[in-house]
Formats: sequence, structure tokens, C-alpha cells
Amino acid sequence: CVCVCVCVFTVGVCVLRVGSDPVPLDSSSGCHSRLKQLHGQQVTVHLPPNITGHWVSSSCEVRPGPEFITRSYRFYADLSFQALQFFYQDPDCSEPSYSLRIRGSVRPLRGSWLVRGGAVCEYHLSRVQLLCHGPAAELVQQRLRSSCDLRQPLRPGRTYELWDERWAAGRDCTRGLDFSMQELRLMRLERRGHHGDPSRPEELFLGDVHTERAQRSLHQPAGYQTPLQSAKVSAAACACAPAESGALILSESTLSPGDRKKRLKQNRVCSISAHLHTDLKSTSDVLFS
Repeated sequence: CVCVCVCVFTVGVCVLRVGSDPVPLDSSSGCHSRLKQLHGQQVTVHLPPNITGHWVSSSCEVRPGPEFITRSYRFYADLSFQALQFFYQDPDCSEPSYSLRIRGSVRPLRGSWLVRGGAVCEYHLSRVQLLCHGPAAELVQQRLRSSCDLRQPLRPGRTYELWDERWAAGRDCTRGLDFSMQELRLMRLERRGHHGDPSRPEELFLGDVHTERAQRSLHQPAGYQTPLQSAKVSAAACACAPAESGALILSESTLSPGDRKKRLKQNRVCSISAHLHTDLKSTSDVLFS
């Protein structure tokens, strides 16, 4: 059997089209399942990526550690960004631990020489804020002691400054949380179409996170995390958009029992993330004296 793949390159866009002829393979093989997934799809990769807009997690994400997180990132036309990261204590993202608000700027430089379809970027951070949730505040405080002389106990529901570019060198409270935004060093923007359907959501892939927390701040990504989806997609496409929409109300009448359970879990994740987003205040306290 022969599987024919045709790549069409234009300026700034690469299109991969998978042939429509059936490919007889053993149904137990990984190749069979992958071809079934790609059959009839068209993947468009944009270089350089135009990431202006709002990008959100579609489900609870798991990072090495393990860490359980949902993300809500906004990129603006002037190259600035605001990233919200919501951390949880459980793999269902139902028990909030703490949230981070990160501000800065990011700029694509060139296509990656190592990761096909990826763009190498440079970024600059200007501010990082923290908000703790419930009893998890005590655990977060213990982690921060290694990098920050706290002048007061952390209080749930209050926003604190972890880092600001205006501070003197060395005053950084983010290290205790193994914080890094090296994921912005590598990105890939793509759209998957099925049988010519242009309504499929765009996906933004950001660089992977190092498995060792101590190495995160120096890590140069060579792969990707779970992609973020454009928040412009409709609720039926399961995008989690905590900044505006709050809990998503998704139709369940046409879902199988398994899909319905998955959808309800996604709704819960979105609802919790929306609540955490409203708790992050524009003003905050400094953690140390």
C-alpha cells in the first residue's frame, strides 16, 4: 500500500494534506490509528505566527512534577502579553491552589532550525503576581520561603507581587515556585480542517516544560505542551475561556455517556478557572520587606 502526502509551501504557510485513498493496515497498529485520525484533514501552519488574541486551555493540563494547571493567555498587537496560570491540587483541576498573573512582551524571531514548523521567540517579563486560594496558602508560603523573606503570612484572596522589573536586581520571589516562561521561546500556530471545514479552531502550541524543576529557567524547548485553543471558538467546541464566559453551558443531548462525562468535567474546570480569574486584582501587596 502507498500513503501519499503532499506538502504545499507558500510564503509563511505550510499545508499538509493527507491522501484520501484507503490505507489497509492492521487495526491494532499505532500507524493505523494515526492515519485514521489524519484521514481527510488539512493542517495549516503559520510562519511567522500571528498570535494576537486570547488563547485558553481546553482541559486540565498536567506538567512534570506533577503540576495541574489551566492557562489563559492574551497576546496583543503591540507584542505585549498577559498570561494567567491557574494551579490545582488534583488531576481534575477541581481544588485550586494558587494563580499567577504574568505580564511582559514576546516577539517571534525566525523559524526554528530544530523543530519543523516552530518559531523561535524572545520574551521579556515585566511583572508577576500571585494569588492563593483557601488552605493551600500555607503550602505556597512554605515553598516561597526558600527565595523570599516574607514579612507577613499569605492570605487567601489577596494578590501579592512576586517580581517586578522595576525592582533592584536579586529581588525575585518566583524561584520558590520554580516559575519560568521559557515556554514562550518556541511556538507553533496551526489550524486543522476536516474535509474543507474552515471552522475548526486554531491551536497555539507553546514550548515544553523541563521535567526537572530546577532546570526550567534555563530550558530551551524542543517540543510542545498541550495546545491552547483560540477563545473565539464557540462553546460547543469545548474551549475554556475563563476571562469572559465563566462556566460553559454545553449541549449534551447528542453526546454519548462517555463524552457527556468528559464534557461535564471540562465545564467544571472552566467554571473554577473563571472564578479564579475574577479574584486576581489589579493592585497587590509586596511579599517582603
